Amino acid sequence: MGTLFARSGPGELWGGAADPVDTVAVQLMIGATSILSAEIWDRIDCPPGLSAKRPAYRAAVLAALAARHLLGRGVVTASVIGSRDAAQLHTTVLARHVPGISHLSVYLTDAAAGPQRAAQHDTSDHDTRPHRDLLHRQPSDRPVFDAQLVEELELAGVVLALAASPAESAFGANLIVITDPAGDRPAAMHLAKGALLVNVSGQDLPPGVLAQVNQVFVDDLALTDTTGHELTAGTVRRDHRAAHRIAGDLRQVVLGENVGRADPDQVLLFELLSSRTAAAGPAHPTAGDPPAHPGGSNPPQMPAPATPPVAPRKGPHMSHEAEIRQFIVTTFAPDVPAEQLPADLDLLDNGLVDSLGLLRLIAWVADRYHIAVEDQNISPAQFSSVASIAAFVEDAHSLV
Repeated sequence: MGTLFARSGPGELWGGAADPVDTVAVQLMIGATSILSAEIWDRIDCPPGLSAKRPAYRAAVLAALAARHLLGRGVVTASVIGSRDAAQLHTTVLARHVPGISHLSVYLTDAAAGPQRAAQHDTSDHDTRPHRDLLHRQPSDRPVFDAQLVEELELAGVVLALAASPAESAFGANLIVITDPAGDRPAAMHLAKGALLVNVSGQDLPPGVLAQVNQVFVDDLALTDTTGHELTAGTVRRDHRAAHRIAGDLRQVVLGENVGRADPDQVLLFELLSSRTAAAGPAHPTAGDPPAHPGGSNPPQMPAPATPPVAPRKGPHMSHEAEIRQFIVTTFAPDVPAEQLPADLDLLDNGLVDSLGLLRLIAWVADRYHIAVEDQNISPAQFSSVASIAAFVEDAHSLV
């Protein structure tokens, strides 16, 4: 499936490739039963050079999806903590697919000497200005990040800085991603009010970090009883200073079945439990196969939904255009009378429907008119106006 909408800002630097984060969200909205299912990931191509690192790319995409749905509003100050390769991958995916990032601090767990020496050049306690020379080279003369990535981030206005420790990298950040278990564990890390902590490392976080967390979400609740993780579904984790119950998984949040962040000041933790199963089986199962889990067992599979009738559910006196117009004004412009919304008004160009709203609109059309959207070659133009959406519905039914 092609890209659903044109991204603006930093995303323009990476061209017009399909947004994998949008693809995951759309597939969930149109019926995928698991965020890890092959029906989703078979539609997502790894960028060039990453085919051997598909599990790591999947983890980065899910971290970005969690950031989109669990972060509070406003400017994003991000921290990435991990090995060089993992940190570069997550930095790239976050910058491309999470809007609003202004600053990004990186701590490399496999090159501690580099950040430590870099910090000695700072003229303040925490200098966040871009340091191109320091970002390009370590004392070992190995590039810290690819020069192209650093340049693209600078062109996008994202301030990139190396930190001397995990605590320094996370200080003041409202998005912290811990990418892999290599190197230092962030035992003494302070989490800012309203922060989202994403743990992709596949290992438990220290009690001192967990003590600051108010609520926990996971990628898939089906994994909680099979990974040996201490945060199991329906049970409470207790350590010296904290007790947490899993609030839900990412699929529930994307579909609106779980409110996600209810308090802008709470610290949320997103645990990628699937990162713990990578050694137990293929992280990208073949079509029709469920994700593998430790011990060779698989979580119970939900039965496939029955094929619905083709005929759309609509009132006997209501045309497609009238029904679509009513949904749009009710959902996106409640102060506008339905009759005042022109059928040919471009909803996207005029800002009536944003990117997340477009996903919601597509999901509503798929459900309301029983259209298998995943089988359609959809484009932004087909959802740009009331008239174009109505035409899309009519065309989809005419093919049945």
